[in-house]
Amino acid sequence: MAKYRIRTIQVFKTIRSIEIEVEAKDENDALEGASSGAIDTPEFDDPNWKTSCDLQNEEVEPACPSPLAPTKSLAMPSPIFAQTPRSFPMTTLETRRFAVISTAHVSETTAKRLDNTPPKEWPCLGGPYGEYGWFLYAHDENAGGWPDAIPDELFNVMTWARRQGFAYILLDCDADHVEELPTFDW
Repeated sequence: MAKYRIRTIQVFKTIRSIEIEVEAKDENDALEGASSGAIDTPEFDDPNWKTSCDLQNEEVEPACPSPLAPTKSLAMPSPIFAQTPRSFPMTTLETRRFAVISTAHVSETTAKRLDNTPPKEWPCLGGPYGEYGWFLYAHDENAGGWPDAIPDELFNVMTWARRQGFAYILLDCDADHVEELPTFDW
């Protein structure tokens, strides 16, 4: 048996994000300013940057020349390397973001409907969040007419969430209000 030097190559997807406060006339103006470069992005080494990595792919290949392998082994590569480089796709977990906002963004009628209707009969995907509220998918289309329609104020919350990049909403009785969404006193 001979020794062989192999190389393992891992490819990662790296995501960096940072939240900054920007002076602008509205949120769209702030986003446009950041996208166009009119607003400076913080320096690369700013400690407020958050970084995460996700393994996307792994490949194994021979590391040539191999100082550990006998000379005759280099002339006749081992059958194990006949199809190198080999790719081993790595499965990655799909991730989604959700916003945590106040239950006051839905009317009392909608709140009672969500509380008193089994989730499988709701006009949207989701379920109760204990006694504190509801966890809902932020649909990008309304289902249709009553009783299948998502109530207008709830669909407005979903539309807002989608615009912010969220796929789900946790409506929590102890969460903060969102200034740009209407609130209901109940």
